[in-house]
Amino acid sequence: MKTFEYTASGSRYTTYAKFRKYPNAKASFEDYAKVLRKGTSWNSKFYKKTWKENANKYTVATKALSHTYSTSAAYGSTLNRIIRAHGLTKTLDQEIKYSHKKATPKVDTTMTSAKVKSNDLFSTLLARIGKHTVGLSSKVPQIETRI
Repeated sequence: MKTFEYTASGSRYTTYAKFRKYPNAKASFEDYAKVLRKGTSWNSKFYKKTWKENANKYTVATKALSHTYSTSAAYGSTLNRIIRAHGLTKTLDQEIKYSHKKATPKVDTTMTSAKVKSNDLFSTLLARIGKHTVGLSSKVPQIETRI
C-alpha cells in the first residue's frame, strides 16, 4: 500500500509498505498494544519507554513513539491530540499514577499469548476507545496498519 515516511531530517517521501488487516477497530488496537509490549523481532524492549512502569505521564509514552513506531516526528503529538479530543488525558494519567504506587510489575517480554495484559497503559486506552468504536466495524469492515 502507498504510504508516507520521513527521513531522519524530516523530509517526507512516498513508499510502498505491507500492512496488516483487521476485522474491526478493537482487533487493531489490541495488536497495537501487543506490539508495543512485545517489541520488535530484533529487540523485545524497543518500545519500553511506552510501558507505564517506565512513563510517569501518557505524553512520555506517546513521545517515545515518534521516530520509533512511526518515522514521523509528529506521531506522538498526533496521538496526544486524539487523546485530548476523546477526553482520555485524566484516565491515562490516573492509570499511570495508580500503577506507580504499586510495586513495579515483572514484565513478560516473551508474550506467548496474543492477549494484552490488563496492566498495560494502552489497554486502558483501548478500553476507552472501544466505547467510541461500538458499531464501527459494520461501517469500516477492515482496518489496516503498517507492519
